Amino acid sequence: MFTAQELNRINRKYFRVVDIEEDVVSLISLNTLHGWHIYRPITKYQERTDCIIFHRHENQTEFHKHGYAKTFNDALCMIRQHDNFQINKRWKGKSYKKDLKKLPKAACV
Repeated sequence: MFTAQELNRINRKYFRVVDIEEDVVSLISLNTLHGWHIYRPITKYQERTDCIIFHRHENQTEFHKHGYAKTFNDALCMIRQHDNFQINKRWKGKSYKKDLKKLPKAACV
């Protein structure tokens, strides 16, 4: 389960929140339009475990495992690092930030 303190760390100017469930938070990066699931499996003893990060590019339908993070905040940082790599190395400084109309309206929370 994600705490209110963890969920408050989501920068709503950086991410669109698609869904929040007991064990997964689904986000879209407003810079790259990549989709993300941050999944924290719940053990039978309700212990916290590491987060598993799943990712998809804007034009893909299937998610793939991107990596692991010790904390929810670490997962958010990994996503931002991935965006920085995409924008600075692959896209030569371009971002989707100015073209938000590509995001479906239903993805907003």
